[in-house]
Amino acid sequence: MKKLVYITVVLAILSGCTKDEKREAPLDNTISIAGIIADPLSTTKSNLGQDGLSALWSANDSIGVFSANTKNAKFTLSAGNGTQSGTFSGTISGTPLYAYYPYSIDAGDDPKSVYGYLDEVQVQSNLDNEIGKYDFKTSYSILGNSGDNNRIYFRTLMSLMAVTIDPTGSSCVNDKLLGVLIRVNGRNLAGDFTIDLTDISSKPDFYDQGQDYVNIVMQNQPVLTSGSTIKCRAFLNPCIKAGDAVTIDVITDKHFARVNITASKDIVGGYRYNIPVVLASGEGNVQTLTLPAFYNETVYGSYDYDDGSANLKYRPYIDQWAIVVEDDDASSFRIQNRAEKWVLNIADIPVHMLCGQLVQIRVDTYGLFNFNVGEQEAIVIAKANKKAWLYNFEKHNAYIVYN
Repeated sequence: MKKLVYITVVLAILSGCTKDEKREAPLDNTISIAGIIADPLSTTKSNLGQDGLSALWSANDSIGVFSANTKNAKFTLSAGNGTQSGTFSGTISGTPLYAYYPYSIDAGDDPKSVYGYLDEVQVQSNLDNEIGKYDFKTSYSILGNSGDNNRIYFRTLMSLMAVTIDPTGSSCVNDKLLGVLIRVNGRNLAGDFTIDLTDISSKPDFYDQGQDYVNIVMQNQPVLTSGSTIKCRAFLNPCIKAGDAVTIDVITDKHFARVNITASKDIVGGYRYNIPVVLASGEGNVQTLTLPAFYNETVYGSYDYDDGSANLKYRPYIDQWAIVVEDDDASSFRIQNRAEKWVLNIADIPVHMLCGQLVQIRVDTYGLFNFNVGEQEAIVIAKANKKAWLYNFEKHNAYIVYN
């Protein structure tokens, strides 16, 4: 007869259990896992409460569990949505040995090299605090036995960075907040990584090929209001060291503000760090740029706001434009005139873009001069009517493309 085994999952980030207990192997069966989030002020989880501190389980949360006989078994939250205690259900053969969160079918079957991807673009809503898919955790202890409940203790791998924006007294008041960009040159803040579940002290390995930035996209585009602040959160690889130069860009629908700071300490996984950004002129190292009236343009083309020499607008019935699908994720947009023998091609345009998102594009021309060509970074300023407005803040040129 199969036994029903309950395993208590305790997310103890800063403290753990010192009691050592014997483990007994359960029979092969479907089991339920009771998940409890301990110490809400110091932990982070898939959903932050209204105070931005409490850690709560969310619907469809899943963890991956390894045993000697089962690789990457999926356990899904079946009860306790919105609380600090939840129940997970799944099937496993043998005693649970290692676990991680959030579950991924692509994690692999080797607990010594579990694959994960920390998105460089992290979407946040001011009404919805879900952060689960960016909050990677691994087990560091599994204690107890089938008779008195097993307990799985987790540690958080990444650091939670909170940028608190105060627009009071600045030109950004009443702007829509599109996004925030955190960048540290030479550091892999996001991207592909692996983690060894069998080593409780292991750190995520980003292969030296990650992204040096994390882009927070504010999906609901909250309005920056005088006298109030907005907190933007992102998980990142805890690789920033004391003395590192950190650049924070705040992007609104009308302005671009840049703040340069120096990290005062090494950041550590499982901890929260708050960076207050006061946008008022004269407050600290803040540089603010007012966007040109580019967002009022409606014609496909390239717009140069540095010296205005490289503007090209599509002319109906004279020029031709076309979309070339590169793959499922990217496309190219081309404007050309065969009679005049010129071509403007903008490649690597993400098929799915969000306002406030940083995108990497490539611009090439034929028969045209004074254009900024090559690899470029641009921010998505607006999207409407199958068009996207992209702005390059470094070169002060912009593009309206089909999307």
